[in-house]
Amino acid sequence: MKTMSRWMVGAVSVIALTWASASRAEVAGKTGEVEIFGGEYFPGGNSSANGPTFGVRGGWNFTDHFGFQGSLEHYSKTTSGVKLEAWWLDFPFEYHFNPHARAVFLASGGPGYVNLKASGSGLSASDGQWTLNAGFGAKIRIGKKFYVRPDARWHWYSDSSNNNTDYEATVAFAWTLGK
Repeated sequence: MKTMSRWMVGAVSVIALTWASASRAEVAGKTGEVEIFGGEYFPGGNSSANGPTFGVRGGWNFTDHFGFQGSLEHYSKTTSGVKLEAWWLDFPFEYHFNPHARAVFLASGGPGYVNLKASGSGLSASDGQWTLNAGFGAKIRIGKKFYVRPDARWHWYSDSSNNNTDYEATVAFAWTLGK
């Protein structure tokens, strides 16, 4: 919980500082984006397994309002002698609510794939499966080609024992390619 509080204070600080900047955010059609992100991952219902996550996203904006992204994300944590690891490959579509505003708010969602592993203390298990993801965030300009993106996402997948919903809160540093 302490780590999450730090992330939230950091995200709010970044938003406040960039909101005050003179540059305007703008999501333009026919542009690419590259994002490097990090944050906190919350495996559903297991607070002792909360841990850092990081990854990279690449995307294309078809129009000012609609875009598509692909992302590769990694999470790893050892708890009670068991190493938990997940690799996510997500393909969300994005909708930009206000593409010409100072802070561009967005909603995203789509399919993905996860490879889950648990090992240690006599345990060795691995599972790969299709997933669904959904989230919301904002793209806040910090220059003509750069922006910061605070983001929250849900990952849903089903395993042999139950349905799981995992959460994450991330902050990305990104740059726009094109226009």
